[in-house]
Amino acid sequence: MRGDHATQISFTAWRLARRSFAVALATLLLVTLLIGSARPAYAASSSFVQYTYSGSAGSRTYNVYTPAGYTTARPVPLIVMLHGCGGNPTDFSNTTQMNVLADGQQFVVVYPHQSTAYGECWQWTNPAHQSRGSGEPAIIAGITQTVLADTTDWNIDPSRVYVTGFSAGAAMSVILGVTYPDIYAAIGESAGLEYKASTSGSSSPALQTGGPDAITQGQLAYTAMGPQARVVPVIVFQGTQDTVVYPINGDQVVRQWMETDRLASASGYNASFSTPSTTATGRAAVPSGQAYSVRTWNDLAGNEIEEYWSVTGMTHAWSGGSPTGAYADPYGPSATQHMYEFFMAHPFSGPPTAAPNAPTGLTATASSASQVNLAPTGLTATASSASQVNLSWTGSAGATSYQIQRSPDGTTGWTQAGTSSASSLNDIGLAPSTTYYYRVLASNAVGTSTPSNVSSATTMLGVTQAPQGTWVGAYGGDGYALLAWNGSSDLASLGPATLVLDQGTRWQWRTSSTAVRDLQSPDGSFRRAMCIYDVTQLRLHLNFASAYTGTLHLYALDGTTVDRREVVTVNDGSGPRSVTLGSAFDQGIWIHVPISVSAGGSVTITIDRKAGYNAVLSGIFLK
Repeated sequence: MRGDHATQISFTAWRLARRSFAVALATLLLVTLLIGSARPAYAASSSFVQYTYSGSAGSRTYNVYTPAGYTTARPVPLIVMLHGCGGNPTDFSNTTQMNVLADGQQFVVVYPHQSTAYGECWQWTNPAHQSRGSGEPAIIAGITQTVLADTTDWNIDPSRVYVTGFSAGAAMSVILGVTYPDIYAAIGESAGLEYKASTSGSSSPALQTGGPDAITQGQLAYTAMGPQARVVPVIVFQGTQDTVVYPINGDQVVRQWMETDRLASASGYNASFSTPSTTATGRAAVPSGQAYSVRTWNDLAGNEIEEYWSVTGMTHAWSGGSPTGAYADPYGPSATQHMYEFFMAHPFSGPPTAAPNAPTGLTATASSASQVNLAPTGLTATASSASQVNLSWTGSAGATSYQIQRSPDGTTGWTQAGTSSASSLNDIGLAPSTTYYYRVLASNAVGTSTPSNVSSATTMLGVTQAPQGTWVGAYGGDGYALLAWNGSSDLASLGPATLVLDQGTRWQWRTSSTAVRDLQSPDGSFRRAMCIYDVTQLRLHLNFASAYTGTLHLYALDGTTVDRREVVTVNDGSGPRSVTLGSAFDQGIWIHVPISVSAGGSVTITIDRKAGYNAVLSGIFLK
């Protein structure tokens, strides 16, 4: 199911709207098909290759993404991604950016592709596609098993196989969790529906009030699991303003699985929807980020079983998706990142075993695995971008995997950032200009070690191109300085701050312009292109008469070339924070820096030229 961001539309109308886009994608897909026929045991570069699966239940094409640097030397996770109606592997991979995450975390991604004969829409409402061993669930499971069985080209950890999807793909993910719990360790879904929410066969049921009673559907799902029944962990994303898959359906997915997992656990998981184990609220760590709430429910042993993200104001979209993808909300928390973290925390566990009678004649036998006694050592954390920190450490003897934990202050609030079978991990999806603290624990079948040393890193400054020179109403609410606006002087109204130019010269490129890359006048009536510059290092600072906490926005423009490269460093007294402008910024670039200054304090801004003529800066804004 897919829809626009304001009103519900039918699947038929959506397909018609998407047809021209599909034609445009055909050329890209053809190029993809030509990326060689072999899948190497070592992949120096990534590949996204289409294959065809044929089985007794039917035939479908599917794409496999093998990340750059992949090797079959060690087993890796597998995530199966199911697109929405009218979608395809190329579009869905762009929307979700799951392949980018796979490069950093080293896992394989599979994208089954629904046939155009069905409008590229998974038939989740058709009873023929809601059971084990038939229809599309059998086809998708067959694709998954084919990749698992291909040990020449991939080495998949069978305990870490997962499935997730969007809209119709999300509804099919729920069905796969019910029909193949012996294959998929955990499932995710975004804008999906409970098991057998509809059996009408319609491609676009409205379900404004949800499907059947969630408890009844949970019992039905447990029965459908048959002898494979087990607790299946579930993570759900839902927009509060979705008018294609209404929010009640997200609630019903959680409640359905709450009942299914209760029955599968022999009451070891007996949660109540109204009383989650934890509830947290926040806002996505991006400019203009959406607010969200996240609830979790644990079993009696304290293990998290379900996680429910409700994104305020989001319509029918993949939260945190690429702004160039179809039905993506780039302002929401990253569903891709959080689903991955949930999956890595939930490897496969089998069905419950009944408690035995009290044993007699007890004897002890040494286990082949031994407790990991030594904590990992030498943990280092290094920021590689505004959203990524790279971690490495010295491993522990006997460890089979590592748990990486993150904290905001190094002492409290430790949460799992990921797991790794190697002695390194790239933590992505982080907020710019933020300090993160890490520790690592070693694990094997017997237990977990004590934590490693704590290491921290501060992510680089955040940069964006939008809104280019159109700053009025976006930035500068607390003050602004348009540098060299008047030629030999600035146009400044900085509120609590005063500007001092320590080293640099003022320059104007264009005194009247309509180019959107050039800065607006304060009344928005015209634009100018100007800057302060220095041949090697530009230096200036802001003095604050009163305390100030907010965001400093800097605008840099290469007004006449595409060759300039520079490093921007800001220090509000808490330490220098930098970002490298390593590509052309002839269309303008914004640097966003959270600052906090006491009364009488100052903020220094240093810009070092790395290539081209001069280091340059055009505007300073506070908000």
